[in-house]
Amino acid sequence: MRKAAAALLSLAIALAAGAQDAAPRGGTMEESAAFVDGRLVTARDLNYAVFELRLGDPVFETIPDETLRRTALAEAVDEALLVRWAETVITDYPAEAVRRVADEQFAQYLQWAGSEELLELRLAEAGLSMRGLRQYNETRARGVFLVRLALAATMGPDALPPEDDSPSRATRVRLAAIHFVPKGRDERARLEAQERALMARREIVSGFPFARAAQLYSDDPASGVRGGDAGWMDASALAPELRERLGALRDATSSDPVFLGGAWQLVRLLDYDTEERRAWRERYAAGREARLLELRANRPVRFGPGYGDAWKERLRRGAEEASASSTQK
Repeated sequence: MRKAAAALLSLAIALAAGAQDAAPRGGTMEESAAFVDGRLVTARDLNYAVFELRLGDPVFETIPDETLRRTALAEAVDEALLVRWAETVITDYPAEAVRRVADEQFAQYLQWAGSEELLELRLAEAGLSMRGLRQYNETRARGVFLVRLALAATMGPDALPPEDDSPSRATRVRLAAIHFVPKGRDERARLEAQERALMARREIVSGFPFARAAQLYSDDPASGVRGGDAGWMDASALAPELRERLGALRDATSSDPVFLGGAWQLVRLLDYDTEERRAWRERYAAGREARLLELRANRPVRFGPGYGDAWKERLRRGAEEASASSTQK
């Protein structure tokens, strides 16, 4: 085991040292940031990877573009490695497993599409186009889908989401809400606020994006600018009126108006965690990382000048961790 670990470490370091030596075929480094096992990682890929990092974590808002691009490149190279591998292994796959993974992927796409208006505003701030994001998302969604199929083929049931996964058993939830505060303390003011909530809900059910409705109509400016997104919270902390609605919110564009905290609210379930889903995510992440470690050490990667530092450091750390783990065994 020690010899195998030492060989893996040597191979990883050799790859890291030579990763920038050759220019890619079929493109130049002026056109691309990296060339991964026959696949270009383009400047557009990097732009959207940077955008996703900033959208997902406020910490990245303060990091300079060039530094963030190096972090984003490490993510983009890993994704390209996995997709390229997945394309080569999906040859024979059970139809039922394909359906389950496809359903789960489609549900995630619908969540993305539901916040399209909010994303469009963020894109405008970043100088990117909505058309470009759609194209990028379609490409990335295809890649995520292929990787999940390939991991399911090699990992078995551990790679598939749980079948019985009702939000009524959630341990954590991520909700969005639109607030309609009565303009006075009498019953008339309360009814007027309720009517505004009902009018907004009719628009949402007819296809108007929930996030955009929150920006236009919410009486809570702090959450309104975020499309109503209230972030993650423990399900046990929810008001009983919301907890009993979680099951019905799974496939709903919006709840009926519910009076909470002195305001009428329209609520949407953005995401949730159950014990089964959390355990599945941990298994899937472990399987994905194990596959990536193999791919980083054995698949050809070339970088534009100075671009590959973050990815090579990730490669080196992974090899050292694998070496330490093998030695302990």
